[in-house]
Amino acid sequence: MFMASLPILVLNSGSSSIKFSVYGTGGEPRKLHGGAVDGLGTDLGEFRIKDGKGEKLVDETPALPTRAVAFKLVADALHSKDFPAPSAIGHRIVSGGPTVQTNQRITPALIEEMERYKVAHEPPSRQAYRCSGARRRAGICMKRPYLR
Repeated sequence: MFMASLPILVLNSGSSSIKFSVYGTGGEPRKLHGGAVDGLGTDLGEFRIKDGKGEKLVDETPALPTRAVAFKLVADALHSKDFPAPSAIGHRIVSGGPTVQTNQRITPALIEEMERYKVAHEPPSRQAYRCSGARRRAGICMKRPYLR
């Protein structure tokens, strides 16, 4: 397996899904893994991870009653020996409001600034970058540089 010197986890948390990819940055950047958790809030969830060549590594149909359960699936999988630990985490946010226009490290002050401009479709993103208990216990929360 290619072990990236600085793997980056990229998250996109939507209303009913979490999509993620891990990119290697050692040399030429390349996608190492990609996956999704679909069907949040249902008993008919889907959890998939593929390697960089598109080969299925995980294909499960768990119940996903909460976003925390979905993030725990992702965190548990990415903390297994089969995946490189991320050196940084990026999170896609559609709008940080009128004052947050560039990519930057997520800090408590930035979260406070973004929450002044609550956009209707952003609650799932706010949940993600605020770090659910499952993500914090899994150790992928705010211990790594985290960018919006």
